[in-house]
Amino acid sequence: MDKPCTIVQGQELIECHKPFDIHLPCATKVRGSARIESFRGVRKLSIYNAMKHSLVLGFILIFTTLSVFAGPERMLGTWKSNKGATVAHLKIHTSLTKRQIEKLSTVLGKMLIVIDAETITLKQDDWTFTSKYKVLSEVKNTITFEAQDPQTKKLVKSVFEFDGSGKGFWTGEEKIPGYKERFDKVVVQ
Repeated sequence: MDKPCTIVQGQELIECHKPFDIHLPCATKVRGSARIESFRGVRKLSIYNAMKHSLVLGFILIFTTLSVFAGPERMLGTWKSNKGATVAHLKIHTSLTKRQIEKLSTVLGKMLIVIDAETITLKQDDWTFTSKYKVLSEVKNTITFEAQDPQTKKLVKSVFEFDGSGKGFWTGEEKIPGYKERFDKVVVQ
C-alpha cells in the first residue's frame, strides 16, 4: 500500500494512505490551524495548510529574488548632483576650509548617475563609467549596494540615504569625514 505522507502527533505515528487527507478517530485531538471536518464518526484533517504555506513561501522567495536582481524601485532612474545642497552640507558638517569647499564645488553639480535594473552608470562631462551592482540591504531610507569603484575596479559598498520624499538621496565619501553629496531625481518633461 502506498504511503504518501506520515505525521507524528505527540508520540503517536499516524500514516495516511490518501494524498492530502488524514483520517483520525473522533477522540484524537488535532492542534494547529488545519481545517477539521466531521464525517460519519471520523475526523478528516485536510492538508491544505501545508500546501498554502508552501505556495506563500514560494511567492515570497520569487519576489525576494526578483527584488534583489532588479534593484529597489526607488533607486532606478537618472540622478543629478545638487551643488547648492551639497555645498551647504559641507559648510556645516565637515571641517573643510572655505577654500577647500570652493575647490570641491567646481566639480559638484555635474555628475549624473543612471541606474537601471542591472547597472549603475556615472557620467560627468565626457567621462562615463558603468558597473553591474548588487543590492546588499534596504533598511528604512537607506540602500546599501556593491559595485565597482571607478578608479580601482574593485567591488566596494556604497550607501544611498533617501530623503522622505524619495526625490533625492545623499551619499558619502569615507576619505572626508562628514562629506555627503546630494543627488536629485531628474524628471523628464
